Formats: sequence, C-alpha cells, structure tokens
Amino acid sequence: MFGVVLAANTAYYAIGFPPSQFDFGLPVATFTVAAERDRRASLAALLTLQALLLAQWALGLGPYWSQASWVLVLYLVFFFSAMWAWGRYVWIRRAYAEELAARAERDREREAERAVAAERARIARELHDVVAHHLSVMVIQAGAARRLLDSDPGQARGAPATVEDAGRRGLEAVPGLLRALRSDDHPDGLAPPPTLAELDALVARVTEVGLPVELRIEGTPRPLPATVDLSA
Repeated sequence: MFGVVLAANTAYYAIGFPPSQFDFGLPVATFTVAAERDRRASLAALLTLQALLLAQWALGLGPYWSQASWVLVLYLVFFFSAMWAWGRYVWIRRAYAEELAARAERDREREAERAVAAERARIARELHDVVAHHLSVMVIQAGAARRLLDSDPGQARGAPATVEDAGRRGLEAVPGLLRALRSDDHPDGLAPPPTLAELDALVARVTEVGLPVELRIEGTPRPLPATVDLSA
C-alpha cells in the first residue's frame, strides 16, 4: 500500500495538479509501514521516499517541484522522518508489550511447575509419614507378641490382629498417594490422611494388645491446619 500511495503521489505532482488534502495519504502510509514492518523494511521505505522527494525537487518535476524552495524540501524530509520515527516508536512499544506478556506467561508456567513440584514433595513426605507410621506399629506389635508369646499367650494372640489392621491401613493409603505423585491432577477418592480425631481409635488398637497407653486431653479441642494435624 505504501508503494501504491507513493507512486500515486509522484504521478499526481508530475501531471501538474496543485497540493491538496490527498497529500496526507503518504505520511499515513509512512507511519503504517514503520509501525507494522521490521526496521529494515520500514527504513528502506523511508529512504526510498526521501530519495524520490529529492529527485523530484532536483529535476523540477511538474509545476509544484519546479517552484519548491530548499526550505520546503528540508521540511518535508524532516516531516516524513518524524512520521517514520513515530511509527517505529509504536512498533517498539508493541514489541515490548508482547515480550512482557510472553515473559509473564513463562513466569506463570514456571510458577505452576514449582507449585506442582512442591505439592508432589508434600505428598512424598506424607507417603513417608504414613508408611513409616504403619510399619512402626507393625514392628512394635510383632515385637510385643514375640516377648509375650511364652509368658502371656493370651495377650500375644491379639497382636497379629493389630499388625494386620496396620498393614491393611498402610496398603489402603499408599495407592492413592502414588497416583497423586504420578499425575498432575489430584484424583478423587484418595484415602484421607490420619488426623488427631482418630487418636482414640489408635490408642484403643494399641491397648488391645497389652501395651499400656494413657490418653489425657487438656483444654478444648479445636481445628488445626492440615499439615500440623497430620504431623501430630
């Protein structure tokens, strides 16, 4: 479009028509080229325009250019250069805004990746805690049963049930946690993590096999953050 407008403007004055409002088409085309194309293409367009203006003035092409003064030519050169510079400013601002948007998108992606990694690390710690807890219960109960097997066979017979229960609970918790580690999304149906609300049942299971455990609660129970509740 810049080439079409430049050719039409040149022919207009070469034929001998007087200046008119149609002259504004050329600065608009110059601005648009600078704002929409890269620096090399837009600079080539500007230099072509400036060279053509100077050539028309030097050759006295048509009544307009044959009567034009060097002040007018200098003004036109400055004017079209200013329009080109304005267009380049718009191009640079747009490119800068696009770069900022792309950088923000990359930052959001990295933040999401860090969040996923942190969540998976949390699940891994939870998996370690859950498995370690149930294995500890199983080891303790098996050791108690072994020590009581000769002196108190009745109590020793209760330990395998507790070991079996602890093993079953551990096996129920592990698959859900492993699925969460393998997937970016948290699947539904994960086994709920243990909480202090289950402390009475835990004490009862341990007490059943003859280990002396006493639970004393002071104050009024209140909700705790999930991580604190799980750690306790």
